[in-house]
Amino acid sequence: MVPGRTSLARSIALPTPMSSPLASPLVGALTGAPDDAALQVLAGARPELAWPLGRDIALAQNAHYTNTRAQLSAALVGDYDWMEGDVAIQDGVPVMRHRIGDQVDLDLATWLRHVAKSGRGAKIDVKDPGALPAVLELARRSGIPQHRLIFNVTLLPPEALQAIRRAFPDAIINLSPIADADLTPADLVELQVAARIVGGRIMFPIRIDLLTPEVLGALRPFGRVAIWNTPQLWNPRRDERTRLRTQGVDGMVDLRAPSGIEQRVQSALASGAAAVFGWDAVHKALDAVGMFEQA
Repeated sequence: MVPGRTSLARSIALPTPMSSPLASPLVGALTGAPDDAALQVLAGARPELAWPLGRDIALAQNAHYTNTRAQLSAALVGDYDWMEGDVAIQDGVPVMRHRIGDQVDLDLATWLRHVAKSGRGAKIDVKDPGALPAVLELARRSGIPQHRLIFNVTLLPPEALQAIRRAFPDAIINLSPIADADLTPADLVELQVAARIVGGRIMFPIRIDLLTPEVLGALRPFGRVAIWNTPQLWNPRRDERTRLRTQGVDGMVDLRAPSGIEQRVQSALASGAAAVFGWDAVHKALDAVGMFEQA
């Protein structure tokens, strides 16, 4: 167990979607975001994007941000067959939130109801380890079949990882590295050990600037390797997916282009600095100023 990690023993409320205070019809009126009725219509509008049993996860098109009603509605309209949401605890309730201070207008129960209706995959990123028991229970109540579930966690204690697998033997469990900067041999061994503890379908989501032949070779015998990026750090080329597949990446590829001038400038500066000083130096500099985005 990582020192200082949050205990899983926490009292958490388990709201039903219709009883949640966040599902109030006032939300749409006050924020301009779609209410639950509108989201249900959008969720059922594109049945051709339902994720079928047996499809290769490498073919997935993931909507990286669906934490708010506006983000979820945009993703449901888009050509995505997986919805990704971040879960934390707020006032004792599991809510959709990437970090403290973010807008919250969806709880997990409501988010799961809309994703369930869509037939698409639900990628649940557990940002707060204390939310895990509630996440597992609400996912069970949602009725989403296990081939449409991914649980994304960092290196939790063995008993927590085993609890996920016992509850969902056929779901994919993403084991995310804790390190923001370089992945050391010790980091890779921790991921390998965790994969052995969990068993079953495993993916390792690796930020693209951390991918090396050594990382790929160390992890592929233990599960699939998935790739994501921070747009401010890495602007994907048009042939990026093909290049990654050629290298041996066999998991979900979730690459986002920079949006706006600021992100494009940041990405260009990071890539230029890496070309001169190497990614190790760029990682250390960005880590020192807290610039890394969590998956």
